[in-house]
Amino acid sequence: MTPVGTSEYACARSVFLHLRDVPVGRYIAVPTTFAPREQTTFMLRIYSDRKIESRTLIKHAPSQRFFGCRQAVSVTRITVIEAVLEQEKEMNIYCVLQCGRYKVRTSSVKGRNLVSWDEQFVFHRRIHADDFVVELWSDCVMARNQVLSRTSFTAQIDNDTREVHVKLDDLCGKSMGYLKLVVAAFDDPMYL
Repeated sequence: MTPVGTSEYACARSVFLHLRDVPVGRYIAVPTTFAPREQTTFMLRIYSDRKIESRTLIKHAPSQRFFGCRQAVSVTRITVIEAVLEQEKEMNIYCVLQCGRYKVRTSSVKGRNLVSWDEQFVFHRRIHADDFVVELWSDCVMARNQVLSRTSFTAQIDNDTREVHVKLDDLCGKSMGYLKLVVAAFDDPMYL
């Protein structure tokens, strides 16, 4: 995990931390005391100009499913960094990641040769190799959205973080650039 912000320990009743330009995403706020093993209660206030869906994490792992279904044995975090494209016209583009029945979508970004997202998605799986399908779509306002490229790659669960360049071909097989991803895959679902 990459820390977004931290405050100094102060011998005071309250501590104020002002973070600016925090990108949209999932975050964990961990209030702590300076002395180890010291127990206390905290009141945490979070202000934002966007809607916040805060939840308290009370369990260390997801609960057992109905009928004794297996729990996740691996976790994969994919960060969609950018797409480097070989095209002439500017368009709104978004990326769709699919693993099994689970499908996620990035926001639409306008661009021509370089389209940047820097969005993260987490996949919990029951197997040690994940096959992902990546689709690049054109977000058309007045018409139906169009698939620009469709490709797949395998994320091996090897307890490592690596940068992956996925080659993008259009539906006719002509090369149109590549998609830059950061894949972090671990065999312990508690790791991320």
